[in-house]
Amino acid sequence: MLMSEGTKDKLNDVLTKSFLLNMICDNCVYQIDYSVYPETAHIVHESYAHYWTQVADRWSDLMIQLNAKPIRGDLHAEYEDYGDNLEAIFADIAMATEDYRKAVCELIEIADLNDDHEVVIVGEDILKDIMSYRKQADIWATEAKRYRDNYKGFDARIKTFTKLIPIID
Repeated sequence: MLMSEGTKDKLNDVLTKSFLLNMICDNCVYQIDYSVYPETAHIVHESYAHYWTQVADRWSDLMIQLNAKPIRGDLHAEYEDYGDNLEAIFADIAMATEDYRKAVCELIEIADLNDDHEVVIVGEDILKDIMSYRKQADIWATEAKRYRDNYKGFDARIKTFTKLIPIID
C-alpha cells in the first residue's frame, strides 16, 4: 500500500459518503418525481445525484493505483418524507453536500499530515470540481424558497437555475 493507514481509512470513509450522498439525492428525486415535478426530478437525478457515484469511482481508482483496497461502508440514512416541500428537499441536499465537502477537506488534511502527496493532489482536484455542485445546491435551495408557493413555476424554470453544473439529458 502506497499510503498511510490513516489516510486509507479516511479515504474509505469519503468513498462511502460519496455513495451516501448519491442515495440521499436519489431519495429526494423519488419524492420530487412523485410530487409531479418531472423536469426538476430529471435534472437533479441525472445531473446531480449520478455525479456522486462518478466521484466515488475517482476515489476508488486512486486507491487501487496506490495499492489500497477500496471498501464502501454501510449506507445508513434516515428517510425523510418531505411531502410536497421542495424547499426542505433542496435545503437538505445543500446541507448533505456541505457535509461531504467538509469530509473531503478533512481527508486532504489527514493525507497532507501523513505525506500522502498523491491523495492530497487528487483530493484538491476533486474538491475544486465539487465546489460548483456545492454552490448549485445552494442556488436550488434559494430558488425553492423563493418559489415555495409555486413549485410548478420552479419546475418550469429549473434549467435557468442550473448554471454551475452540466445538465445531462
